[in-house]
Amino acid sequence: MTYTPYSQYLASGLAFVDQLAAINRAREWAAKELNVHMGLVLDISRQITPDEGLVTAEWAVQGMGEGVVALGLGGPEVGNPPEKFVEAFDLARSAGLHSVPHAGETVGPESIWGALGALKAERIGHGVNCLQDSVLVKELRQRQIALEVCPTSNVCLKIVPGLASHPLPRLLSEGLLVSLNSDDPPMFNTTLTDEYLKAAEVFHFDVEAIEKLVFNALKVSFLPLEQKTALEKHFRAEFLWLTAEHLRY
Repeated sequence: MTYTPYSQYLASGLAFVDQLAAINRAREWAAKELNVHMGLVLDISRQITPDEGLVTAEWAVQGMGEGVVALGLGGPEVGNPPEKFVEAFDLARSAGLHSVPHAGETVGPESIWGALGALKAERIGHGVNCLQDSVLVKELRQRQIALEVCPTSNVCLKIVPGLASHPLPRLLSEGLLVSLNSDDPPMFNTTLTDEYLKAAEVFHFDVEAIEKLVFNALKVSFLPLEQKTALEKHFRAEFLWLTAEHLRY
């Protein structure tokens, strides 16, 4: 789960330590009552200054061991290249946090190159505009840098005119490591389940294609290997059961 703590601080004056405590109460409840577990990505909004971004990175480091697993970068790309926050990401990575900036959503391949070079991105939020640069596509494919693709969000923000013209099938055909994501569910009136349903309907994805997207997401998660292995076993059993149930009807 990604959220932007500095924006919350500016809006309400709520200190980061209190923000994190509130979120962790919810995380603990969800784990106990719903068996839903999550890690936190603290997100820098590109509109703030590099010094303010550094504050977010410091908060992220403080939150290690309390659910925070990565530092992200979101907000308007135009005029705010990844290089603007290199110091913040250097600090976070040196402490052991993962790097997961958004790039290549409303700006072209140069934003993705910047995220890879300056921020040492391990995953790229969106990244759909990588298709404008064949060299970049090859780089992403060879390094297996995951793209967190959010079709409904891309339509709402007019990155593409409609779902039918979304580049998701082409990204997959290029051999890129793609996961399906919801971006900001309340803002875009969607859920992760909705994204899978739409992909199956619009792109005629079969069970094998959907299963691949699920396992891509698991592969690029930041879970410990033991938990990944257990989840993979569980997911494969679930897919086998679902397939058997489908064949019954």
